[in-house]
Amino acid sequence: MLITNFVDSKGKFPNADGLDFDNSRLVHRFFISETISGINTLGGYLGNAPPNVIRIAKSVKLRVQEDTATAEQIKRPVLLITYEEVPVSYITQGSTSDVSFLVDYY
Repeated sequence: MLITNFVDSKGKFPNADGLDFDNSRLVHRFFISETISGINTLGGYLGNAPPNVIRIAKSVKLRVQEDTATAEQIKRPVLLITYEEVPVSYITQGSTSDVSFLVDYY
């Protein structure tokens, strides 16, 4: 999986170039929504503090590419995800969020 807006520990965006696998940082796990990393209070994840932001998947795309070098085969599929941080203060009981799920086959 490739997180398109991934920021490394040095504040750089190694995945900004798209599918440059030589320089990209791939991950093994993904989520649709997540609150734990949005908690800034020390020990707050134990239930003592609410998150400041909620991270949600804004765009999820499965990319499948035909392997032109080998008949009737495909290259390794890649799941591309773009996350968005939503401040908890913006969320109300009726809040919704647009998410796109796409499949590219070429």
